[in-house]
Amino acid sequence: MSNVLEILSSAFWDEQYKVKAPWDLNSPNPVFTYLIKNNIINPSKLIILGSGKGYDAVLASESGFEVTAVDFSVEAINYSIELSKKFNAKVNFINSDMFEIDSNLNNTFDLLYEYVTYCAIEPSKRNQFINLVKRLLKPGGRFITVLFPIDGRGGGPPFSVNQNEFIKILSADFKLELMIKNIPSVKPRKGKEVLLIFRKAE
Repeated sequence: MSNVLEILSSAFWDEQYKVKAPWDLNSPNPVFTYLIKNNIINPSKLIILGSGKGYDAVLASESGFEVTAVDFSVEAINYSIELSKKFNAKVNFINSDMFEIDSNLNNTFDLLYEYVTYCAIEPSKRNQFINLVKRLLKPGGRFITVLFPIDGRGGGPPFSVNQNEFIKILSADFKLELMIKNIPSVKPRKGKEVLLIFRKAE
């Protein structure tokens, strides 16, 4: 789909949102809604990495979470800010390369959530992403991810994710608490994603 230099540029992601990004649902991710409605996650301090147009962030704010949402695309962040105003939601939106997030946020969050962010990262930077998750979460904090795509496809983004390898990588610093394969995915992603929740070591 794209070369590595393109996906490392915020301009690439801005262009995707201008022409209707194929991953954009124009609504909260049904899995995230499921997590909140079933009290799998409860109001606390949450950061969303790769927050897109902000639908999940706004839903979380409306549900009582203290939300920080980070995205590389200024187009996505600008849309998110307007969306939050529409719903009178309080969200701290940050337009930034997530790998450059201020170190003042280290060990700050109870929850970290990502969806279709890990799969958009150039695979050589995946360990860097895991280290970012580790530094942002408080001891005992939870990392929520919906891994997609797990179907072994070639190319990307989205780059395929090996579920077992992912769990193994995190095992040094995190404990897997929950894995659900039968989740309320949108139709094109049915059977191609899995919900995982990890807890960072105390």
